[in-house]
Amino acid sequence: MFSLFRRFFIGYAENLIISPNPVYINSNGGTALVAVRNNGETRYAFKISCTNNLDYLFSDVYGFFEVGERKEIEITRRNGPAKADYFYFCLVEARPGDNDASELFPQFDYGHHKIKITLEASSSLRETLIATKEPPSIGEEE
Repeated sequence: MFSLFRRFFIGYAENLIISPNPVYINSNGGTALVAVRNNGETRYAFKISCTNNLDYLFSDVYGFFEVGERKEIEITRRNGPAKADYFYFCLVEARPGDNDASELFPQFDYGHHKIKITLEASSSLRETLIATKEPPSIGEEE
């Protein structure tokens, strides 16, 4: 049973390309972008869950990853201690008529699958320079 679930989860995650991971951000405060591209055939609703809601804000906490769509999520970091945190994309399949992603996640429901993204907050120059870069264009045709 475990191996069947693992194969399904890996195939599931392969349809969503997320960049960058880890996300480097200045611990003194700043912003970073995470780009998600849905290369699959299924529309997904997402909910963002974070291990540190005091220092991080997200532009979209609920939303949809449409088929073929590239979506950017802006992450804002308040001034705080340098440390690693995590956020998760909690996912469920969405039907074409679903318009409100929050309705698909009852309270304390974290979806069918979670994708973990590392948030590396540092005040060092290296991480500051990495954090100022935009995410690469993923899956876009020229």
